[in-house]
Amino acid sequence: MGADLLDFINQKLSEPLMKILFFSICIASLLIWQVNTFPSGSGNQVAAQQQASPNQAQVLPSQAERRAQMIRNFEPARHLLESESVPFDPEVLLNPDWQKRLAPAFAQMPEMQITRWGGKQLKGVQLADILYLPDKS
Repeated sequence: MGADLLDFINQKLSEPLMKILFFSICIASLLIWQVNTFPSGSGNQVAAQQQASPNQAQVLPSQAERRAQMIRNFEPARHLLESESVPFDPEVLLNPDWQKRLAPAFAQMPEMQITRWGGKQLKGVQLADILYLPDKS
């Protein structure tokens, strides 16, 4: 039975399309095996962080420090949005789910129901559902 199976496989592999399919399945199987055998999850990252020397740990900013830096960098945009009296806290835009959280506020803003075409020079806050920008020339 084993020889018959090998003869069948060899016969089918002589066809170009079957060769491509066979090798694609082999590569996909190897990739799946690699992912399952050698996971690159947070466990490896935690182990690497635990092995870091104290000096390296001091150089890497903590999540709180990164968040504070992001808020400081966002400050000018926050002031611009507040000057336009937007009906939401501008810092919500810093959250990953800002679109979902701000959808109700955007639905009530008339500016967010229109399509606008921007001029060559834009200043300040530009609010629109769709804002077309000119080609860079």
